[in-house]
Amino acid sequence: MHQTIQSAAQIHAQPGSILGYTIQARIGHSASAELYSAFDTDGQRVAIKHVQFRDARSTRMVAQLQNELEFSRVISHPGVRRVQSLEMELNAQGELAEAALVMEFIDGAPIRRLPGLSIGQSLAWFGQVAYALAAMHRCRFIHCDVKPGNILAMRDDRIKLIDLGQSCPIGHRKAHASGTRDFMAPEQTRRMPLSPKTDIYGFGATLYWLLTGELVPAIAPEEALPMCSRAIPPMEINPRISRPVSDLIMACIQPDERRRPESFAQIAPRLELIGMETLREQPALAAAG
Repeated sequence: MHQTIQSAAQIHAQPGSILGYTIQARIGHSASAELYSAFDTDGQRVAIKHVQFRDARSTRMVAQLQNELEFSRVISHPGVRRVQSLEMELNAQGELAEAALVMEFIDGAPIRRLPGLSIGQSLAWFGQVAYALAAMHRCRFIHCDVKPGNILAMRDDRIKLIDLGQSCPIGHRKAHASGTRDFMAPEQTRRMPLSPKTDIYGFGATLYWLLTGELVPAIAPEEALPMCSRAIPPMEINPRISRPVSDLIMACIQPDERRRPESFAQIAPRLELIGMETLREQPALAAAG
């Protein structure tokens, strides 16, 4: 993994290429970046997150790409997407013109695009997510943006956690609230020091949404923290959800982080076992009805 900066004179991109990578297809986008499948010079398939400099938002996006590269150097886990390099190009004035984060290509789809999942399949997948997050926490950093769009399901039923752009060291206090509002822990919106329990909240809020089709009610930064979550227990929305699953999710989304589970080392094996049992008992039940 490395970072390189080249001038426009050094790179003569042909049509259908970006910074020397041959583009196959556009596979996604955000407000500031485009995502492509591509091939490197050895013919290996990769994914590229491409940013062209236009405004301050582009500058912030490149900072996130650099963040993603740095944290990818720390973690090596099959459940977390690998990052290979960050390539950047200068314009004639010597200013950054564009950047491309070169990543592992994943043949899969975000779980938000996969309706009608069985409860057992959903729980089995989230057992994998829990193990991936536990590995990140052992490396002393947190993801900070666990949500349906950042979890990819592959054809072989493996899960990949993606997008480390918001990641930070454990104990870090961010200058601005960052993440995705519907899945952010209260301490994120309040710009308090962040901990592994911040990811536990996002994990619980994402699983809540996947199994019920509903979002956990957000808590405004100026509000006093309620003693318990305002969310309706998942089993009351979807009666196919067992009490152990419902109780685990409710524990994860407690507004007060002291009331959440201690770590994913506790959550992962518990959830994986429940998921396997549910798969055997309810192989065809849809997650959200």
